[in-house]
Amino acid sequence: MRDPIVLAEADDIRAFTRDLWRSEFFRRSHDSGGLVHKTVEQFSGLPRFFFPVTHEAENPHFSAWWGGIQIREYDNPAIHDLYYLHEIWHAGSMVYLPGMEFANFQRKMIDNELEASVVSEMIIYYEIPELRRVTFPYEIFVDRFLFPDGADGDPDPVGLDRWRRNPDLLLASLKLRRRNVMMAQNPNSDDDVEFWIQRYTHQNEMWAHLWYARYDMVEAAMARLIDDCKTIGRKAAIDSFMAWLMSEAVTRGTDIPFPDEAHAFAGVYALNKNLYHTVFEEQNAAQPVSYRAQGS
Repeated sequence: MRDPIVLAEADDIRAFTRDLWRSEFFRRSHDSGGLVHKTVEQFSGLPRFFFPVTHEAENPHFSAWWGGIQIREYDNPAIHDLYYLHEIWHAGSMVYLPGMEFANFQRKMIDNELEASVVSEMIIYYEIPELRRVTFPYEIFVDRFLFPDGADGDPDPVGLDRWRRNPDLLLASLKLRRRNVMMAQNPNSDDDVEFWIQRYTHQNEMWAHLWYARYDMVEAAMARLIDDCKTIGRKAAIDSFMAWLMSEAVTRGTDIPFPDEAHAFAGVYALNKNLYHTVFEEQNAAQPVSYRAQGS
């Protein structure tokens, strides 16, 4: 991580994220006070930073936990925007508790991933149904609830009405359904959609265990950032936080915050990624979405 773009004030974050959107769908939702706008407002509650990666091991590093968003480019504008929606929701909805029990930390992070996934992979299609036709060429989980005839079909009007009448209840319902797949004791091995939801759940559990020794460093630093914003102001608070993040104690003399954890998880991530590509190649199906991480 070099040359991060540090955004101290809420208006700076709003302007920067508005310029990130490459699809008209997201720009319209941002400008009209829709889900994208609400996501950005939540995200702007604290100072943030965006950064280009300096090492491949940073790609799966969960920097949104400490308020940093990797700069990436996707060929498909809609998928590009979905990536940022997912990461911004992660960061904006994260809560912190220094000194918490490890089991509580693990549950917190899995819950955060669950909600970010439901918002960016399901709820966004209830708000913008026409988005589905320009995203993924294969079945995704939301199709089973909103697109009974597949990605090219019309959305279920009953589902859209549920979103309009009670969006919070719909979010809770979809989280429950996805969590049920995550927790299945005897998953259907022939169901690719459910298989990969489970696979990534196990990956997230492994990620949490790799942080067993140092997770509280991040929790304490983020709690301190929140307190500092109230006492010394957002600019001074984020300057102090970034000095800590790039300190020897955190980087161990590298360009990567928490490099031991980054490299350890990169191996886990690579195993799943290789399996993902193998499965798609065996099925002669559309290939997984790839991206270009700036700086790598």
